Amino acid sequence: MSTLKVSTISPLGTDATKTITLGESGGTLGIASGAKTSGFGKIGQVLNNVLTTQAQTTSNSYSDTGLTVSITPTTSTSKILVVAQINVRIASDNHIRIKLVRGSTDLQENAYFFFSQGTNTKGISGSFVYLDSPSAITEQVYKFQYRSRDNGETVEVSPDGSASNMVVQEILD
Repeated sequence: MSTLKVSTISPLGTDATKTITLGESGGTLGIASGAKTSGFGKIGQVLNNVLTTQAQTTSNSYSDTGLTVSITPTTSTSKILVVAQINVRIASDNHIRIKLVRGSTDLQENAYFFFSQGTNTKGISGSFVYLDSPSAITEQVYKFQYRSRDNGETVEVSPDGSASNMVVQEILD
């Protein structure tokens, strides 16, 4: 067996017909075990969810916002990029805590909004970005959960139907 070592392979032909052919028609091309054959940082899938139904709680225990996306990675080395913009309304002198969860695993739990200004309520919008490596080719469910800091104080997600958005992208490796 021979080994060919080159630094660059340039196709023959014009700009419109630049094609590299490896092997003969009907032949077999062997690829070393573990060699990358696809992906290389491209986007595999893009899924999204828009929440326009108001979620409200007075509890200091986490509950689902309704902002959820399920994705099944095509390879176990894929990364999942989660991007979200979430609208909230907070009663005076309170916090709303929001966390990103994959299945039952907390991914980003330290995201929170705080408002303190007498007895007023305040609408706020926040953005989230998280890159996950689930290392699986089974369905992955990403969702946002929320809670009030102070039991009994009202916090809302997508107040009055204002749209909160979540986009999930598979990054192929």
